[in-house]
This record gives sequence, C-alpha cells and structure tokens, in this order.
Amino acid sequence: MKARRALQALCIAASVLSTMPSQAARSFTPQPGTWVVTSELNGKPGRGLAIDVQGNAFLMQVFAYDASGAATFYTAMGTLDGDAVTAPLIRYVGGRSFGGEPRSAEFRESLGNVVLRFTDGLHGVVQFPGEPELAIERFTVMSTEFETLYVRPATISPRSFRMVGLDGNGQPAMAWDAQLVSGTGIQRQLLLKQTTAGANAPQQKLACARREGMDAYDCRAQEPAAAGSSDSRVSQASLRFSGPDVQGVVEATGAVGGRFGVQGEMMAGGTISAWGDCSEGAYTYMQDISCYSGDVQIPSNGTWMVTDEINGKPGRGIAVDIQNGLAIAQVFNYLGNGGATFHMGSGGYSEQETRLALQRYEGGRAIGGAMQSAVLVNSPGEMTLGFHRLDDRTKRGLRTEGVVQFPEEKQKSTIRVVLEDQSTLARRLGGQWLMNFQPPGGQAGMPMARVVTFGQDQGDVVASADGAVQCRPVQNIAASAEVICDWHADGGKGGVLGTAHFVLQPNNRHTSAMRIRDQHGNLTGLGAWE
Repeated sequence: MKARRALQALCIAASVLSTMPSQAARSFTPQPGTWVVTSELNGKPGRGLAIDVQGNAFLMQVFAYDASGAATFYTAMGTLDGDAVTAPLIRYVGGRSFGGEPRSAEFRESLGNVVLRFTDGLHGVVQFPGEPELAIERFTVMSTEFETLYVRPATISPRSFRMVGLDGNGQPAMAWDAQLVSGTGIQRQLLLKQTTAGANAPQQKLACARREGMDAYDCRAQEPAAAGSSDSRVSQASLRFSGPDVQGVVEATGAVGGRFGVQGEMMAGGTISAWGDCSEGAYTYMQDISCYSGDVQIPSNGTWMVTDEINGKPGRGIAVDIQNGLAIAQVFNYLGNGGATFHMGSGGYSEQETRLALQRYEGGRAIGGAMQSAVLVNSPGEMTLGFHRLDDRTKRGLRTEGVVQFPEEKQKSTIRVVLEDQSTLARRLGGQWLMNFQPPGGQAGMPMARVVTFGQDQGDVVASADGAVQCRPVQNIAASAEVICDWHADGGKGGVLGTAHFVLQPNNRHTSAMRIRDQHGNLTGLGAWE
C-alpha cells in the first residue's frame, strides 16, 4: 500500500505489472542516482537528472530552470522497453515549502515527451523537448578519505565483494567471494574463492595494478595452474568499482574455462565473516553482515519521500545519492508562492547520518533553451539525513528507512520509494539469484552457493524451476519482506540441505542473496566493460 501511494504522490498513474506488455530484456540496469548531461559538465551549477530504475519501472526528476531563469523541476515516469523509455515531462506547482503548512501540489504543464536510451548502467542519451539528443552519464564522486582508505596504493583497508561470471549468453557460469587487499609495501592483491565449486574450493591470489585515475584494476594469477588439473582458475581479471556495483571481465582455465563478463556487488569496506575474519570497515553495503552488528552505512540510492506526506497527491521528494564517502541530495519542493523549485546539498558521509547545506540556484539552462550556467541565489539552511528509524536511539542502520530534518522543520521519517508492484511473493522474488545457503539447524559449516531461477508460483510458496528451492514469507504474511528459502534434496522432495533468510528490498543488497536477473529477465548489473 505504501508503495502504491508513494507512486501516486509522485503524480504517476502506476499500472499493475500483470497488465503491462512483455518488454525486451536488458543486459544491464541503469544505476540509480545523479546523472548529468556530459556536454554540460563544466564544474559550474547546471541541469541534472535524478534517475531511479527498479525492474522496468523508470522514474526521473529533472532539475533545471524555466525561461525566466528560476530553478524548477520536472517529473517523468514510464516503463523501460529494453534500454529505452519515452515519458511525458511534467511540472507541478503549489506544493509544500520549507517550514510551510502541509499542502499538495497540482498539475501545471507538460512540456512534451522526454526520450532516454541507455547504452550501459552508467551511460546513455537523452532528448528533451525542443533539443537534440545529448549524451548523459552517471555522476561519480569520491572523498579524499575514501580514496585514502581504499584506492591509493598505500591503503591498508581491504574491500569485500562478490561476483558472478556470465557466459556469452548472459548466464552465470561461476561465482566468487572476493577481496581487494593492499597495504604499505605490499602489492595489491585480488583474493578469490569460488563459491559454486563447494566449500573446499581453494583461494586464489592475483597480483593487481590500478588503472591511472580510475577505481579499476587489472589482475593476473601469480602461479600457473597445476599440470593436469581440471580445477577452474582465474588467470586474469579486469574489474571496475562504481559505488555499490562491480563490473569487468575474467578469463578462466580448467573445467569451466573461457572469458566471462563480471556482474558483482560490494559488501563492505573490510573483511567479512565468510572469510573467517571480521574487521571493522568504514563502509557497509548490506543490512545483515553480522560482524557489523547489522549496521548499514550505505542506503539504497534513489527516490525517497517523507512518510507522513504520502497521501496519494503530489508532494515533495528527495533524491539520495551516497557514494564513495560523499552524500549528494536534491530536494524537489516548492517556494512559499507555490512555484516548483529544487535545493541541492553535498558533503561528507559518515556512518548513518549527514548534514548538508542546501543551496538554490538560478539562471541555468531551460528545457529547449540555450546553454548557460546557474549561479547561487540563496541558502535556506541545513538538511539532516539519517538512515535509521526515527525512534531508534541506537541508530541501527537501514537501507530503505530513514529520517530527514528540513530547514525550519522537525525531524521526520522517510522511506525509499518502491516503483514496481510488490503485492505477491512471486513478484518480489521473480528472476534469477545467487543464494548462499547456511547449513540447516544451526549446524557448523561454510555457506553453500547455488544459482536459483524461480519459476513456480504456488501461492504461499514460490519454488525454483527445478523445485529444489522453496521460499516462503516469514510469519506466513504474503506481503512480508522477510523470506526464508530452503534448498531440498531430490528436486524438492528430500531433506533440507541449507537455508537462506533475507529481506527483499528495492535494488536488493543482502549477504544471503544476490539478484542476477530481475522478474523481467533484465540483468541487474552495469553491463559489459572492456
């Protein structure tokens, strides 16, 4: 219900997915966050796009300027057909201002259709009404502190992540737990443990070199494969880190050999328990890493709303973008006279909270107008963003719930907007996953990884295509986000071999389950690189 009302509050008529026509599957998913027009990226204030993609659902807020030079914003929402979407670009007026009384906005105008086409998860093109096609790209930033901890050659902090190797048909052929490790006087290394090869798979060490000016690394095996060995080994890998995502290519030899595309996701800055060690890390990307006491320090980037302002009518929104030690946020709201506007803030991000000085600009480029940069017009004050529950004094980190305090207002709860219909377990769980199954009944042992494709909807239970993995909501509540999946022997008829317990969230991040494809068949990573 919250998801549907949130969509209505953003002034989009959300259609039930079962009534939508089948769309062509993508080989990537655009990364939610701040995007920019490449040719307008000149170090000065200008236009931008806050893009949010979940499955085939697309939501975008465009922060721009009107013909008078006043800051304004436009909303577009549609359904991606493969890598492209066409949607009306709409402006609303009359909504709530900072410190103002609650009030809803109303439709003002549609400028016509905006057309976007993505070439991978970080690049694409946009055509605004009255303008030619323009290249766009994901806006990326990195704090000095983050670079010192994780990127510079002298860093001492490892990064833990996991990844799958995709064959030429986009199907997972191998999977690894991985760490990128380096330190003073120590050559950077990539540590790999193949998780789909069984608990006794040996760990590999590859020597790595960083690419100049990039958070990207080329790695080669330090030792050749043993003569006559059929074990699958990675001979070389090229990897790039982009916020929470990892992409690249690996070359492997052995029983499963060849060249594979990499789709991966970050887990934590630091080592994790699956490696038999657990050190403190400054950045955590998942909600259930036990050695971090459940804290999540990196929330789900995308569209957020004030919980008590979700009323089925147009309202305010926040585009949240946390990456590499920095926080960027755009607040889409209204002035005291009802005019649509936006405020921007950026700054360092530490643990679960950040304070950002908000700023409003004027004089920038209008949709269909000539190229020009904006200038600062005023600063209404600071905004505090936190990613924990309002009533939680321990501030336990969460990915999809938080708090906000706008200038001249009290602190309020916020929630990550869900864009697609999540009314059944089959809708929430559909697609292909890499699941880590813990031994049943609290038995000792390493997790067992298995690629699972769900294809059987049995109402209260959703099963894999082969029937071996069966999932049910916690407490038998169909709408519950918590899910328990049991892996059975004999195609689902035998005893339980392992159990995975996780929470289904927008742009899922969980140690027990990595989503490879969504319910529409789209790969959830950034796509090919190299």
